[in-house]
Amino acid sequence: MKRRFDNEPPFFVLDYITITRDPRTRLVIAISGDDRAAGILQTSGRFLPAPGPRGDYHRQPHDLPVEDQCRGATAAAHALLTAGFSVHLDPTLNTLLPPDGDREFADVLTEIVAPSEELLPRLTSVLTTTWAVWHQREDAAERTTPSPTG
Repeated sequence: MKRRFDNEPPFFVLDYITITRDPRTRLVIAISGDDRAAGILQTSGRFLPAPGPRGDYHRQPHDLPVEDQCRGATAAAHALLTAGFSVHLDPTLNTLLPPDGDREFADVLTEIVAPSEELLPRLTSVLTTTWAVWHQREDAAERTTPSPTG
């Protein structure tokens, strides 16, 4: 029997790890991964191995302050990504996300570069015109300023 996708290249599915906060216990947990991922979680995110009803998982200590939970989860996620794992980090734990004020700034930038608004081409035109006029004034000033030697 011939397979339907014989011409498809082989690919490797990376281990997928989820780091999130359990809604019931409020513990930060990491689900999935192999022994290498367990080592990364333990060293970079202060995770502890724990038995679970559906298999082993990792969790941070109960008494870890919330700020340290977030920092550890973010550090572990980036260390896992660097090691080649696929990671989902709960956005509420990610310390590298911009605060809401920066999101507003990002929204403004998105609006400026939106093709439908044509604001970016207009801004480019204004800046180019301003530069050209300024450059012409500098050239004129250099021609009319007497030389210190002459």
